[in-house]
Formats: sequence, C-alpha cells, structure tokens
Amino acid sequence: MVSQQNARSRGLCFRPSRLELQSMFRVGRLAEVCILLDSILTILASTLLGAGAGYFVSKKQDTDRAKKRREAVAAALLADLQRIRQELGPPHDEIVELRFYGSHPLPPSIHEWTKGLIPELADFDADLVLEFFRLERALHNYAVTLKAYRSTLDALTERTDRREGLSHELEAPGNHDGDPSWVDRLNEAAALDREITALGDQNQLWHDSAVDERKRAVSIMERIDTRLLTVLPSERQVELLPARSGEGATDSVR
Repeated sequence: MVSQQNARSRGLCFRPSRLELQSMFRVGRLAEVCILLDSILTILASTLLGAGAGYFVSKKQDTDRAKKRREAVAAALLADLQRIRQELGPPHDEIVELRFYGSHPLPPSIHEWTKGLIPELADFDADLVLEFFRLERALHNYAVTLKAYRSTLDALTERTDRREGLSHELEAPGNHDGDPSWVDRLNEAAALDREITALGDQNQLWHDSAVDERKRAVSIMERIDTRLLTVLPSERQVELLPARSGEGATDSVR
C-alpha cells in the first residue's frame, strides 16, 4: 500500500487492488442511483404540481360556467314569468272581458322554449321544478275555467237580448186573447227566464273559479320569483324584479 501511494505521488502507473476497485464501483453506482432518484423525484414533483394546478383551474372554470348558466336560466325564466304576469293581469276579484275585433285574447301559458329550461333547475333547486309544475297546472285550469266562463257569458248575453226583445213584444198594447203566437211568445219568455237563471248561476261559478285559478297562478309565480332572484347578482335582481301589484300589466280578463 505504501509503495502504491509513493507511486501515485511520483506519477507512476499502478494497479489498484481488488478492494479498491470494488469500493470505487460501489461509490460510482451509488452516485448514479442518487442522480436517477433525484431526476425521478423532480419529474414526479413537476407532474403532480402541474396536474394539481390544472385540476383546480379546470374546476374553477367549470364552477364559473355553471354559475353563468344558472344565472342565464334564472333570467330567462323570470322574463317569461313577467310576460305571463302581464297577460294575466292583476289578481282582482273580478273578470272583465276584453275583445279585439270580436275575438278574445288567449290565456297565457309557459312558453315552449322556457319549458326546456325548467329541468335545469333541478341542479340547484329541485323544489323550483315542482313549483313550475304547479304553475303549469294552475294556468291550464285558468284557461279551462276562463273558456267556460266566456261560453256561458256569450250564451247568457244571447238569451238576455232575446228576452228583452220578447218583453217589448209582450208589452205592446192590444187584445191578444186567443192568439196562438201570443201564447207561444209567453211560453218562450218563461223558458228564457229559466235558462237565464241557470246560465247566470253557471257563469258566476266559472267566473269565481277563473278568479281563484288566476290568484293561485300569481301566488305561485311570486314564490318562484323569490327563489330565482337569489341566483342572480344584485344588479340583475333590480332589473328583473317583477311588479307585485301588477301595475302596468294588461289585464286580459277584466
């Protein structure tokens, strides 16, 4: 060993021992392993950090998109509810028919395009879907009762006009004893009186039912409004806040 060290100091060639070769081999392999592990750990750390950052960015983007979609759906539904409210008119206790060139305005209903948005409410408020089902039923019942009210009102108006005409004929001066046509007119007047009474009762029943269904629909819409507005930012809430009193609405039925 001393001779080998002297040889090294003199710059002479030497032959390392077997133990020295083994020791050098172990040191070299250990350094290679350390370098390899360091590279692997660096790659893993970079991959994990990149994946984590990508996940959170993607999650944030998905959340923002879902939020914007909810706001868009809520705004569209609120706009359609405003249309329905305007066509229904204020929930008064009386129905006044408005005719346009001899025809009645159609009772409002949920727009077909809006119906496609209702299922999306289940993602953040499933009860709102049920409320829209109730609103659809109330509007349907309102349309049915309103149609019956209009039908009985037309029949009642026709019978009343006919009865008034007979009254003028029956009040005409003269001796009508034994006149068959006079007796026929008396019988017709009596029959009309009975029909007018029956139609008046039916018309009042349908009128009250239509009023109740309209009030029910307005009440449901107010509940829906309150819950949909919470989805929107405050500035949009002010824009879409419905008129609870129905001011400015066109009352399609009185």
